[in-house]
Amino acid sequence: MPGFNIQGTGGELNALYEVGRAHRWRVSIIGGAPTIDRDVTLAALSVTRPSPEFEKITIHHKQNEVHLPGKSKWGPMDIVFYELITEQLSALTAQEIFSYWARQVIDLDNNQLVLGQFKRIINIDQIQGEGAGVTSWQCYGAWPMKVEPSELNYSSSELSTIKVTFSIDAHEEG
Repeated sequence: MPGFNIQGTGGELNALYEVGRAHRWRVSIIGGAPTIDRDVTLAALSVTRPSPEFEKITIHHKQNEVHLPGKSKWGPMDIVFYELITEQLSALTAQEIFSYWARQVIDLDNNQLVLGQFKRIINIDQIQGEGAGVTSWQCYGAWPMKVEPSELNYSSSELSTIKVTFSIDAHEEG
């Protein structure tokens, strides 16, 4: 595997580092219905990793301004899925995602809002060439805040996809 040497410090003379590969990862959604609660790596085209966002606090003192970090939150993350339409592959379509979300948020039998049951855990693992996990992210309190099916177009030969934007409450990196 290609890597590169960096002059080490302390007791190490050289250290071999492997560059992380953007195409080596897997993703799973935990805590949902059987059609969603699974390793969705084969249906996923791309995923964004969790990113923190910090508010900026400005403190004024005479003619100077000092900027400090304020409250933090986790930015939304996107998973782009291939739109699978065969029965053998447990079809993952925009309609399935929409209806799953609606069933979890709204109790259709009793016409009431059910909060807390629609949040899930999303696991993202970056893996090395042999398939072992190198870094993992567990995103807690994930729920789909936006579902965008791709445009259908007669003049295009692109694969149809569904982009799902998830809001997350917190994450752990391991």
